[in-house]
Formats: sequence, structure tokens, C-alpha cells
Amino acid sequence: MSKKSYSKSALGFLLEFKYVIIIGFYLFWMLFMDNNNLISIYKLNKEISRYEESKNFYDGEIQNLAHQKHLLENDIETSIAYGKKNMIVSAKGDDVFYIEEKTDDKNEK
Repeated sequence: MSKKSYSKSALGFLLEFKYVIIIGFYLFWMLFMDNNNLISIYKLNKEISRYEESKNFYDGEIQNLAHQKHLLENDIETSIAYGKKNMIVSAKGDDVFYIEEKTDDKNEK
């Protein structure tokens, strides 16, 4: 059995290396031209990791707030301190000062 010999033209080159050319074209198409190419997969993985980092951050914030809520509900001293600081709650004998900003009459006209 002898191997077929093709001419030295472009058609001969294509026929001789058709499987290599087809596999090369397929790989090029899958790696760069397809909707699920390497570039889009890399971008999606980067976006997923960014979302996972923000998810971990917000999970930590939720745990921190849950702990603060537990302290406010169960610890009377923490509740009093929070009320004095944020809600302007005062006990008997405490002095409360309100500070108002001075408005400039010249700017209002």
C-alpha cells in the first residue's frame, strides 16, 4: 500500500493535513470565538470571587449586628448606654444639652 501523494498546491496541503487543520480550527473556535470562551470564563470567575468576598464581609457584619442585638435585648447596662448615646434618654439628675447651629440671616435673603 502506498500513501497518496498530493500536489504541492494549497488544496494538496489542506488534504494532507485536514485533521490537524480541523482540530486546530476547533480549538481556536472553542478557546476564543465561542460564547463560553476562556476570556469570558476568566471574567466570570473573577466576578464570582468578588461576590464571594462581599458575601463573606456581609456575613461577618450580620453576625456582628446579631451579637449587638443580643446584648441590647439581654444586658440592661448596654441598653441604658445605647439609649443615652443614641436616643437622648436620661435618668433623673442627668443634664442634657441641646446644641443648635446658628443660622446666618444674611445667607437666607
